[in-house]
Amino acid sequence: VISMKAREIMNDIIGAEFTAAHTDTVDTLKFGDGEKEVKKIATCLCATPHIIEECAKWGADLVIVHEPLYYNHTDEFTETPLTLKKRAALEKLGAAVYRWHDSAHFRSSDKISLSFMEKTGLYGDFDGDMRLKLAECNAVSARSLARLCAEKLCVRHPRIVGDADFAATDILLALGMRGDRCFKDFLEDDSLQIAVCGELCEWSDCEPVREAAQFGINKAIVILGHAGSEKFAMGTLAREINGKYGGAPAKYFDCGEVYTYAD
Repeated sequence: VISMKAREIMNDIIGAEFTAAHTDTVDTLKFGDGEKEVKKIATCLCATPHIIEECAKWGADLVIVHEPLYYNHTDEFTETPLTLKKRAALEKLGAAVYRWHDSAHFRSSDKISLSFMEKTGLYGDFDGDMRLKLAECNAVSARSLARLCAEKLCVRHPRIVGDADFAATDILLALGMRGDRCFKDFLEDDSLQIAVCGELCEWSDCEPVREAAQFGINKAIVILGHAGSEKFAMGTLAREINGKYGGAPAKYFDCGEVYTYAD
């Protein structure tokens, strides 16, 4: 078995065509040496201190993250007491850290959405981006959809805004963070009934949906939290690449939800 370099593995996962078409992509080396030989690959949503420690104990040579290391989308390092601790932890880990974000989302079919459908068993007419139309016989309510996500995605407390109980077939998969424009479009589009989202702004995105429901309009949002709406896709990636690159095992590390609950 010949070990592959981190750079070679990520070039294959991201794809040369994608990189050429998206010259400003954030899917690049974020820490360490791209020439590092890889015998173990770790995937995770966020490289938290606990995840970094677990990856070090396992002996990961390559860590693939979905979210940035330093709390801004382009991963610009600004020296603070917190970022210095983070950098020291990464140095101790010694792995190459790459981001897999744009090339997960911005393809003919969004890989995060595809993983959501696989995990929940919700299949229908998918436009490759965010719109999922279910067959009438598979209509769901926001309440039943929230319960499904709690069970299949291990989200502890999904929240619902709007009408929780009408039967819907037209779903918007606004996973992660899609921004205010996305939810304004959702509210104004009569062909969309339920949005499943990661995070959003309550006063600008949720309040209009609550009021729409009180006026009798069939609208609802199921809120999973950012991590809850995407982290499972990094588990899907680990399964897909396990053993593919020089026989290197791939393992998913679950960062959990950002919240601690009182119950």
